[in-house]
Amino acid sequence: MLNRIFGQPFLTKINEEKPISYMRILKQFNEMKTKNENFLTMWFPWKMWNTFFQSYAAKSIDEAIYCSPYRRDVKISHEDDRMQMSLKALQSCFQSTVNRLVSLLDTVFKTNIASNVIDIIIVGDLAEREIIKKIIQEYFPLKKIHVPALPNLAIVKGLVLFGHTPEIIGRTLSSKCLSINDYLAVVAIDFGTANSGFAFSTRDRYKASPLNISLMKIKKTTDPKHSTSILLDEATRFVEFGKKAQDKYAHIQTSDKKDTYYYFENFKMMLYNSKIPLRDLRLMDIQENPHRTVLAQDVVASAIQELRENALDEMKKNGTPACAEEIRWVLTVPAIWPDDAKLFMRESAAQGGIPPERLLLALEPEVASVYVQWLETDRSKSGEYSIAAPGTKYLVADIGGGTTDITVHEKLQSGLIKEINKASGEGCGGRSVDAAFFRKMDDIFGKDLMKRLKSEKPKAYLDLHRLFEDLKRRVSCENKDDDAIKFPCQTINKWLGRDSATEDLAKSKNFEIRDGKLVMPHDTLIEIFKPTISAIIERIREALYFDTSDEVSIIMLVGGFAKNELLRNEIETNFYPKRIITAPDANLAVLKGAVLYGHKPESIDPRITRYTYGVETTIPFDPKVHEEHRKFINGSGIARCLGVFSLIICANKTVKLGTTIKRVYKIPSLSNEIDINIFATEKGIPMYTNTEGCRKIGTLTVSIPRPSEDEREVEVNFIFGNTELNIRAVETRYRKEAVAHLSFE
Repeated sequence: MLNRIFGQPFLTKINEEKPISYMRILKQFNEMKTKNENFLTMWFPWKMWNTFFQSYAAKSIDEAIYCSPYRRDVKISHEDDRMQMSLKALQSCFQSTVNRLVSLLDTVFKTNIASNVIDIIIVGDLAEREIIKKIIQEYFPLKKIHVPALPNLAIVKGLVLFGHTPEIIGRTLSSKCLSINDYLAVVAIDFGTANSGFAFSTRDRYKASPLNISLMKIKKTTDPKHSTSILLDEATRFVEFGKKAQDKYAHIQTSDKKDTYYYFENFKMMLYNSKIPLRDLRLMDIQENPHRTVLAQDVVASAIQELRENALDEMKKNGTPACAEEIRWVLTVPAIWPDDAKLFMRESAAQGGIPPERLLLALEPEVASVYVQWLETDRSKSGEYSIAAPGTKYLVADIGGGTTDITVHEKLQSGLIKEINKASGEGCGGRSVDAAFFRKMDDIFGKDLMKRLKSEKPKAYLDLHRLFEDLKRRVSCENKDDDAIKFPCQTINKWLGRDSATEDLAKSKNFEIRDGKLVMPHDTLIEIFKPTISAIIERIREALYFDTSDEVSIIMLVGGFAKNELLRNEIETNFYPKRIITAPDANLAVLKGAVLYGHKPESIDPRITRYTYGVETTIPFDPKVHEEHRKFINGSGIARCLGVFSLIICANKTVKLGTTIKRVYKIPSLSNEIDINIFATEKGIPMYTNTEGCRKIGTLTVSIPRPSEDEREVEVNFIFGNTELNIRAVETRYRKEAVAHLSFE
């Protein structure tokens, strides 16, 4: 709360220059937060803080409070140096901790083991706060919340009782308690922009035949993937997924309930393009009504939960029943996604019922690379060459619905796959072509009319989407004939009041309506594809811009859009004499590869760091180097510089799995946690954290139990070489593990 009112740099400064005052406030708050009162009062050295704050920020503390979200909830009494705080303000101080607790409880209750648990017993210091019980009860209205007398002593007393009868706790040493390295099966979920699906194989099956992978089965189709479409009801509860969601939504639009449902599709790329923190991102459904939105995390979690439940049902039908805790889950994400988007997917998966400790995030082009190791890529008679041959350097381009994701690999003698240039790509794929097609429709028939079609005739609009998908697969370089798709001519003619309206509009733009179909000239189709194909070519060219790129002999194409003839032809033309290979089942390469990767996640080692990471710190001020406005004098009278970027690791660095970089940070006396701001950039090593191109990616909160009057230290281990940034922390004096929570922006 104080951070939001005064800012972290000022609090750092006051802690350094007036540590006794700062620690006394923290101690007062620790005592006050256990009291059950609606309005709380604590000591606050107003005069001293006000003087410091005016010299630092050129405004008073009262002005800072007035400009903050707490202007109605926090008041300063100037006469007796007191701060009054409303229950609402106090609740905001607990919110982050409670959110983490609720998220953990929610994950536990979604498991088969704990799904029927009714009672929640809260113990510990904070359990005495009525507000904690109240918030948990709001999240879990059907559960019974219990707080024993003297909850702060429950653990100590329980330890004494446990010492007398340790057998009272019955432990189940079975498959229910498997570690991440002990599992019965791997289930992979490929959550795509256009289509999603799951696949699985048991551990024994993988050992016998790695490619014996079971795919999702959908009635009345051979396609093992659903459309990534989801329908929620008025209360944002899950209704349907995939084609069933499309059909039900179209049916609902003919009823009086059409405005009570939410229908989403093509929403995955909104996560990549979001300019606001993903936890706060709200999505508009297909009708694009800004007053009817749903939290993005709820939408994604509902989709993942449906795929998870379908996977467990399919495994049961397949004769391999298992619960979520017995499975190693793999969730695919684009390699170009930043750390906050990856964490968002991990948290969404937890909300969707996948145990966090059982989940691996996999980068889409990487797992495709794992899959193609098993393919017979050489069709020549000699059979001498294979992508799996040690020393082979190749590029994998995963060209899907929303993104083109590229990685460059080398097959090592050990059988591992080495990343030799960092992953890259862009938000361009099959859906970019769809967007170009609908822009052309807007140009021909008008934006208002196409918007009306989307709103009033959603089935016709969705059918137009599907028909263009089919057309995309038919377009080729050899067949230069015009093509046609069915078009809702009667509807548009009726709206415009004349039978020839659609035909007249089409002719005005050199198109033709024939037998209720929109005839599209071949040259026009090529123009619709051209911007997307050009962007993909450029991204591949950029990925090959490194010193030894001439040694890359193969470009492997995977993904739903990889089979497009126009695209392949342009890639062959632009990158001759490199060998261009399209995987036989290109649209399933990521899904199948994710299963293989789940069985052997150490397959990719080493990797290339994509970003330069660092933390914000202060250092001794040097007038010859540092900007004058960053200067401040600490409590020891030493000039220091604010907002300095302290390097952890550079971009484009080769790192082995588990590469650990250690840093030691001080935790002030009477405090049990510190916040460390983490920054990242792709542009060299910045001097300051606000340098252009450098952005704050999140805050690392490191907590240790029981504040002490002594200053303590924590060793923070930043772990690289995996698909995610991992962090572990240890209290240095007793070498006990500390709680390290990374919350992304």
